[in-house]
Amino acid sequence: MPSEAKSPKKRVEKPSDLELAKAFALFDTDNSGHLSLDELKAILCRPTKKSLTERQIARVMKKCDMDGDGQLNMDEMSAAWVQLGLGAQVETHMDLAKSVPPSFATLIAEGNVVPDEFDGPYVHNSYHANVTGEERGYRFKAGRDEWKKNNMENLAKLDDWSSIDPEYLDEYGIDPDYMFSYGTINGKSVNMQELRPEVIAAKQGMRACYDEAFNAAREKFGAAEVFGRILALPEKHGTMQQPGGEQLDLIGLYKGALGALEHLWQYGQQALEVSGEAAGPRALVSAAWGIKKAQRIWYKLATKYGGDVSKVTDCARISLEFTTAEALEKAAQFMLQGKASSFKNRMANPTADGYRDLLFKVLIGDHVCEVQLHLVAMLKAKRHAPAHTVYKLSQRVLKTPIVAKSTYCLEVTAKGELTGEGERNAEGKPEGRGTMVYASGNMYEGQWLAGRQSGEGRCTFATGNVYEGSYKEDKKHGRGKETFPDGMVQVNCYDENQKVGLGVFWSADGRKAWELQDGKRGRSLPLKEASEIAERVVAGQQRTGASDEDIQAAAAAAAQAKPERTSSGGGFMGSLGSMAKKGGGAVVGGMTSFAEGTIDAAFDPLGTIKGGIDGGIEGTKHAANMAKDLGTSAVEGAAAGVKTQMELELMALKTVGSAIVGNDDE
Repeated sequence: MPSEAKSPKKRVEKPSDLELAKAFALFDTDNSGHLSLDELKAILCRPTKKSLTERQIARVMKKCDMDGDGQLNMDEMSAAWVQLGLGAQVETHMDLAKSVPPSFATLIAEGNVVPDEFDGPYVHNSYHANVTGEERGYRFKAGRDEWKKNNMENLAKLDDWSSIDPEYLDEYGIDPDYMFSYGTINGKSVNMQELRPEVIAAKQGMRACYDEAFNAAREKFGAAEVFGRILALPEKHGTMQQPGGEQLDLIGLYKGALGALEHLWQYGQQALEVSGEAAGPRALVSAAWGIKKAQRIWYKLATKYGGDVSKVTDCARISLEFTTAEALEKAAQFMLQGKASSFKNRMANPTADGYRDLLFKVLIGDHVCEVQLHLVAMLKAKRHAPAHTVYKLSQRVLKTPIVAKSTYCLEVTAKGELTGEGERNAEGKPEGRGTMVYASGNMYEGQWLAGRQSGEGRCTFATGNVYEGSYKEDKKHGRGKETFPDGMVQVNCYDENQKVGLGVFWSADGRKAWELQDGKRGRSLPLKEASEIAERVVAGQQRTGASDEDIQAAAAAAAQAKPERTSSGGGFMGSLGSMAKKGGGAVVGGMTSFAEGTIDAAFDPLGTIKGGIDGGIEGTKHAANMAKDLGTSAVEGAAAGVKTQMELELMALKTVGSAIVGNDDE
């Protein structure tokens, strides 16, 4: 590892333009573009280790106020940067998390409710409403440009991917989100074969650190009995979602989160009061509030929630810290007897990296919020080690189960457990349905033939990309959809892993689409046309010219075969039915789901329900009944095969096409 990569970067004395803009967002409370003496004193005189006196600030103001107007403009502020310690103040503005949250009423009324990706949620004046385009999540384009520029330059300092120590990414100045989406070293993207073992080792190190901290706290005099009661607290299970369901969008989510924050903070203070640790010098450091940034929410929408914003229940959260197990237990009992709708006892069942806390979901007004109860001993261990960086890497690199060697099973549970025996042929090779978890971090779930991936399948790659579609002899062959962690989606036809013919590519926000020709991006497409092309690709019209009679005959053959249901929830076609939910970045909708014997609800690019079993459209209902009569699984119809499945889907699309696509141009 190069020595310069290992050492933390030193801040240069002259600030960058972006640092100046960031400081203005923090200090310029009246949005005038100038800093008054009162604005500077409001933050620089706060009682911290780096606070200044009013006299010191006035002296610097007089020295740097070149035009004598009693304020500092951008150039004058640059000159005063070091003397006032503005850089340090900007870097430590996270202390605001432990102060009473400000009122967000004005921002909610304006619709400026999204925290800036660069400034974070504690710079009140940097909230905005930008949730579309490449710069979504950023108040200014310059913020994203600076983020990309810094990451690119810092990656360029490294010799190869093996020189990266996951625990020192922050010191390298490398964001994992950039590294996976855009990062290259010597023209090569992330080498998962080299990175994955390093992340596994770092995660194991974090677990050991957390275990040591927890055991030390439990071994204190008189603590064992209290910990025993905490570990025995029963969990409360239940599916929590935000009111509004699938119609909720990101702006609505943030409005609800910011609107609930004041009452959430008050609720946390009540828990602290009950615990007995609210009084004294710890009163201001026992609670912290937070608002989740949009990029993280979009990642979850794309990889976990299927674009459903209402499933995000940790946008607004508070963390409560306790020095003793007794205080933690009292607060937990208060939560369980009060507003808690769900409870995860992560003291008894720690996270994958070994962290232990108590996690609650509470309904504050009409918004679901998260409350975490921490032991100070665990937080110290977390802050001592590069926990957050390792966590972010683990979420991407270790999304699939960790195995020492590639392992074949029937399926992998939601908890990452390998269960059952995958189907095999007489020679013992995988054949039929099964799941292969690879040591590299990739995982394939689907159909096999003579030991090779053949038929319909889903492959989750170690980088976070997910491909769902047809395979032949271990290669993508036929139609398929690929979803990227940031929400981008593409639908293509493949010939032995090569993209062929017509396809469609959607932007991460789902509001733009482009035509693909042999995998190369071409003209921009209206969203309606993009959906129509995707339907043709999925239906197989780009590769087959089967007649209606052939299709009907194939459907009858599949009905007679009556294959068993699979546990895949509709396979490739079923998953495409949910692609057009708003906010998730996917816009294809109206595809069929034979695995459940129904036609999935169809969505237009903005997520408005247009079809489906309950959609009230007679043509759609008819198609659903037809699909049910034909049998509940085209995927496993061995007699019909993959080609028959696509033809079945085409027949269903022909029947419901007008209902799904509609004639409106909205």
